[in-house]
Amino acid sequence: MNISPSIQEFFQMMALWGWIWIIPILEKLSPLKGQKFIRPGMINDLIHTYHRVHLWSFLNAALIAWLAAYAQEHGGQGLFGRGALIDAHWSITALCVMLFGHVSFYVAHYACHKVPLLWQFHKVHHSSLKLDSFSTSRFHIFDKTLFAAPYLMLVTYFQPDPGIVFLFISLNDFWGRYGHGNIKDPHWIGYF
Repeated sequence: MNISPSIQEFFQMMALWGWIWIIPILEKLSPLKGQKFIRPGMINDLIHTYHRVHLWSFLNAALIAWLAAYAQEHGGQGLFGRGALIDAHWSITALCVMLFGHVSFYVAHYACHKVPLLWQFHKVHHSSLKLDSFSTSRFHIFDKTLFAAPYLMLVTYFQPDPGIVFLFISLNDFWGRYGHGNIKDPHWIGYF
């Protein structure tokens, strides 16, 4: 699947800036709970939201560089299933990419709540007293990497189309902000 450069640029801009402004507007138009827009901890959350270069970015970049080198060296060779998505139909690839994302997130999130050492890092994300779309960016650097690493390893191993991975990550970023938002919406939307 080839994604045009203009579509890539659109999703990249939305992932970096768009979702961050669209969702707060929805929070003001249809708030779930009446709370002030300016709140304690807001400066910290804004720094985490808008300052896109963090230490976790470097940790993830190092992991991605290592995984990319590994994939180039071992592409499509070796153990069962390695490179299985290289030539797969886009619908199979999209289904697998979503499955990788949701299962790896669930396992990492479950472990963060059950393993005391991991909880020490993950509780930073839960430290906001008021829940809104800005508070979703509050992560400890190791927690952020812990969530990214399993997904990146699965993507590297099975080698799906990068365009589909890019779309999934962009839309998943939107959904993460929306899900953490102070937005009154129909209950059934939460099932997605």
